[in-house]
Amino acid sequence: MGSKYIVTFLDSAATEDINACMDQVHKDGGVVIDIFPDMIARGFSAYITDSVLHRLELDSIIDHIAPDAS
Repeated sequence: MGSKYIVTFLDSAATEDINACMDQVHKDGGVVIDIFPDMIARGFSAYITDSVLHRLELDSIIDHIAPDAS
């Protein structure tokens, strides 16, 4: 299932692109836990496998990826 991370996106990221990232997490065996409303931060928390994590780290629409300590 992977480790738990918080992924936030740049304000310019399209909703379709964010949804595609969440779909990729699911397809690779991860699990999206929470989706954050645009008012707080554009992003989600999820259990992410290492292979998807590396792809997300290279994605230009992602603002930040951090381990979720909760």
